Amino acid sequence: MKRLVVGVAVLLFGALTLCAPRTLLVPLAPRAHAQDAPVPVLTLAQALEHARKNQPQLKQAQASYEAADAAADAARAPLLPQINGTASYQRTTANFVARPGALPRRLNTEQTDMDGASAEPPSPRWESFNFYQFGATASQVIYDFGQRLGTLRAARATARAEKEQAQVTHQSVELTVRTAFFEARANKVLVTVTREGLENQKRHLAQAQTFVQVGTRPEIDLAQVRTEVANARVQLIRAENAYEIAKARLNQAMGRDGSTAYDVSDE
Repeated sequence: MKRLVVGVAVLLFGALTLCAPRTLLVPLAPRAHAQDAPVPVLTLAQALEHARKNQPQLKQAQASYEAADAAADAARAPLLPQINGTASYQRTTANFVARPGALPRRLNTEQTDMDGASAEPPSPRWESFNFYQFGATASQVIYDFGQRLGTLRAARATARAEKEQAQVTHQSVELTVRTAFFEARANKVLVTVTREGLENQKRHLAQAQTFVQVGTRPEIDLAQVRTEVANARVQLIRAENAYEIAKARLNQAMGRDGSTAYDVSDE
């Protein structure tokens, strides 16, 4: 009779094994043991501060606002008085050089000396001199039918819109970080609960083994407890994977390029 009971228990355990789902679950990262170095803890305040310093979306929004503000200052420039200055320097001789629109020397009135006789034009000289030329102009727009003033108003409105958009981006990033942080905290608690459940199932397994050895419980009870222990291990692996994924999402929300070798704070 005892052999018959053992045979039935083995058959049922084999059937449970065959019917169990064949899902391969591998933890993303091993948990640190007590003898290892303490795992750093990340608080919500630290996560928000890290996001303010390193989140690319915040940097992009701030840069867009600064560019729009600078464009508004540039749009005000055409309304101000405009002063333009010019300066030139040339090193050349004092010889006559015909320019467009000037008559050639031969067509001018013939040069004469003091006695009334015609005089030959002076021969070219190769001595050079410094020639400087300076100029300045000033202008002020009196009225242009509101074109420049409208451009200035549009630029200032764009700057205000970019500033408000930067504030919206800042609040959106903070909300994303807070959501990811509390999601990671919830998964951390789930890991703790699942690990405690596994330890409880292990104690039940030891108790069932004792009962079977003394003959007070059948073999089928031991097979059922072993199945429950295996399911508890699967649940723990799933919980640890979910916790690691939640911390990866938190890193993405903070703009952090690093590992997930830390724990979120319980505060």
